[in-house]
Amino acid sequence: VIEKSGPPENLVNEIDAIRKTREIISGFENYSVPLQVGCLEIEDAPRYIMEYASGDLLSDRIIAREASVEDFCLVAGYMGLINARLEPKTRSERNYNKTIEDRLRESGVPEIVVQRVSKNLYPAIHSLTGIVRVCNRDGHPRNWIMDEFGGVVALDLEAERVVPITFDPANLLDQYDYLTEKDKDEVLAVHIES
Repeated sequence: VIEKSGPPENLVNEIDAIRKTREIISGFENYSVPLQVGCLEIEDAPRYIMEYASGDLLSDRIIAREASVEDFCLVAGYMGLINARLEPKTRSERNYNKTIEDRLRESGVPEIVVQRVSKNLYPAIHSLTGIVRVCNRDGHPRNWIMDEFGGVVALDLEAERVVPITFDPANLLDQYDYLTEKDKDEVLAVHIES
């Protein structure tokens, strides 16, 4: 099984997102999402349990230098479908400047540097204002299993907040230095088309 822990409200959102995703992908042979087994209290923490999904994480294929552009395109098509059709429960969005500042402070970065980085990133963050928002898919390669039948399984739907539509494909394409710019353009075109 696959186990995920977190605040109860996030687990409820995850279960709801999986149910909705199963409805969205019902007509697609190559897309899957693990079924819910249940929610349990283990060691005083709520745990969401999903059925086991077999195959290779896309990230493992990347590390082994075995991932293909077709693997990325399959994921991008699935992710685009979810981005287009999965509606978040809320329209809450992370305060990006605050998140960056908090993470820098947690890493021990001096406050003067935190403030300078935040100030210099503000124009880039502000440029996201007019971009379409979608349900966060947390689309990095560790959240996709390439199964033995040529399909893809979505893990960790993270449907409790919205992000600019550019975030998920950026997570997919740039967490690892693997694809060429031409490959990235091809994968992005599949995401946009989907």
